[in-house]
Amino acid sequence: MDSLSFVETISPIFGALNDLHVSVRPSDAFTDGLAFPIACALSGNKTIVLASVGGAVVPGSKLVSLEGVPAERIRDVTLAGWGGQTARARAAVFGMVYSYVAGIVTRDPLRYEVRSVAPGGVEHVVTLPREKVSLPSGGIDGPLWPSSAEPYEYRTLAGGVGRVGLIDYRRCEDCPRFDKFLERTFRQVKDEHVRAVVVDIRNNPGGEGSLNDALLRYLTDKPFTQIGSFVTRSSRHLKEGLGKA
Repeated sequence: MDSLSFVETISPIFGALNDLHVSVRPSDAFTDGLAFPIACALSGNKTIVLASVGGAVVPGSKLVSLEGVPAERIRDVTLAGWGGQTARARAAVFGMVYSYVAGIVTRDPLRYEVRSVAPGGVEHVVTLPREKVSLPSGGIDGPLWPSSAEPYEYRTLAGGVGRVGLIDYRRCEDCPRFDKFLERTFRQVKDEHVRAVVVDIRNNPGGEGSLNDALLRYLTDKPFTQIGSFVTRSSRHLKEGLGKA
């Protein structure tokens, strides 16, 4: 079984679990040696090019095909093996794994024919060498790559009976900052006599789980846990590789 057959056969089993933490992942040796000439993101059902070697593809272009393989096929193979409960989570993991899945599906050629459609509607075809591409410093702002968006924000909504507060919880990052945010937010909730608080996690791909403990301490005075007991099993081959067989 070659790499493509393996990904198409095995990874959907893990992807069906719909959990970002459970998937087929390549070894560091594989990903470190992978050179891929474009960086892509998922926007709805379209694959969008964020950057390319030498800037040959206009950022924001819709990818049509790589080496004659339709972008839709590479997208479907990627999403089949790497699940996620929300659209934002799926988009986040897509950006992380797309390059090596695309390399496998296109058989990792020395040069890639990249066919795309620029934002103005003009189709372009370029051939790019198998080289690593870097995103611009600081990432790319905008709905596809919201690097500058605040990780969490609060606002009070007008309600029919009393006020409703909304926490837009976009990313689980920076515990000290989140602690200050929660203290400030729930002081405002108390001062404004807010009757209910909605926590919106639809745009949150995950991150540091300890932030959720801090949030839950404000939402309940009952005992809680995020994770129950679990059993980890390792194959004989992995133990031998780690020298622990």
